[in-house]
Amino acid sequence: MTGNVFYAYNSALDIAFVVDGTFSSAEWTTIRRFMVMFTERFYVSAALTRFALVQFSQNSQTTFSFAQYATNAALRASLQNAQQQATGTVRELAGTLNYTYSNVFSQGRAYAGWVGIILSSDGRGGGAE
Repeated sequence: MTGNVFYAYNSALDIAFVVDGTFSSAEWTTIRRFMVMFTERFYVSAALTRFALVQFSQNSQTTFSFAQYATNAALRASLQNAQQQATGTVRELAGTLNYTYSNVFSQGRAYAGWVGIILSSDGRGGGAE
């Protein structure tokens, strides 16, 4: 890990990235790099900080859930290799947020703080280049 690591000693966090799948290929590379750099600031473990990734374009899908990765190394590898969802027009964000709550945060820990980070394009659906 690089930089300072945030240790949430007395608080558990479940953090979900909600990412627009219509970014261009170049933008997708930047988005993955951002997610890797962001997550490296936390100590990833089953007891402390967990991450999930949801992508949306025409549909919403869970790329990985909170319980899937319990180490920084495993999470980093997954984010670096995450495949962009099929391109198309952007789904209504409200539907995606409902999906994220129902399918991702519903599996979150009741005692953990929940954080959603939305990364979205201009909504025009540029697609992969």
